[in-house]
Amino acid sequence: MVNFIMVCQDEDGGFADRPGDEPDPYHTLFGLAGLSLFRHKKYCLNEIDAVFCMTKRSLRSLSYT
Repeated sequence: MVNFIMVCQDEDGGFADRPGDEPDPYHTLFGLAGLSLFRHKKYCLNEIDAVFCMTKRSLRSLSYT
């Protein structure tokens, strides 16, 4: 899954739904969320809350957790 997400990344930034397609905000958000949920140390992403699709750090600052 991580490999698929990474081949959907555009060289100028963002993620697309398929390799070679144009990136968009929707797939960029969920691409980053997916990478975070896999906790791949290579990408150094903050941990995501899967329910809110926000970083757990942000939710703590909003007093949701």
